[in-house]
Amino acid sequence: MDYRAWIAALPGHPTQTEAGDAAGIDRSTVSRQLKRGALSMEVVAAMARAHGVKPADALVQTGHLLPGDIEGVGIEEALRRATNRQLFDEIESRADMEATAMFGKSIGVINPTPTAEVLDFPSNDRVPPRPDDEDNDTPLGAVAYSGEDEDAQRQKEDSDFD
Repeated sequence: MDYRAWIAALPGHPTQTEAGDAAGIDRSTVSRQLKRGALSMEVVAAMARAHGVKPADALVQTGHLLPGDIEGVGIEEALRRATNRQLFDEIESRADMEATAMFGKSIGVINPTPTAEVLDFPSNDRVPPRPDDEDNDTPLGAVAYSGEDEDAQRQKEDSDFD
């Protein structure tokens, strides 16, 4: 890797001294590393940031990282940070409208305008209270048990559809 050429190719075509100064790196550090034939990852990243280049791209350009090393970086973290609205919008954008139309449903019908209460409801084991029932503390997924066994309950539900 020709690090001097990489520095010269940065936006504004700085000299090694200018690139080091912009990054807040001592000139002797830059000179010493260039004499050894390699810039450290920290120096490359600092110079890249100082010149408006993404550090990850600069680290790939200089051979410190392979392109595959940065693919998909942070997806899990991005998903954790995404709001429910952002997640919903992404899922909706990926939905196959033609397939949902075949089943007589439209994505817009599922929940055309989710309310903030639905989208921002904290994760826990409780159902959000209904306006008319503030004391509702039924755990999510709770099923009313009528005393009948499972098969009898299923048969009753099936007969309701006949």
